[in-house]
Amino acid sequence: ARMHSRGQVARKIVRFRMEEEAFPHAGAPVMDESGTVVGIVTSSTESPVQSGACIGLALVKKPWFEPGRVVSIPAEGATRLARVG
Repeated sequence: ARMHSRGQVARKIVRFRMEEEAFPHAGAPVMDESGTVVGIVTSSTESPVQSGACIGLALVKKPWFEPGRVVSIPAEGATRLARVG
């Protein structure tokens, strides 16, 4: 009802691609450039179609829906960059 009355959604599932070969776990936070949590990783895997790149899905807040946005995700012991796509 809230979505229909406001005419927009607050969160959306988007795909992402890690900039480095590192796999985030489900439940890892998705952060903006200042370190503020803007979402959560729901799943990730290796893509054989994209030369073995790590891809995944995340539930993020509205300003980070747009393709091309860069976010940070903790993966394999470090915070790494990912691109929403």
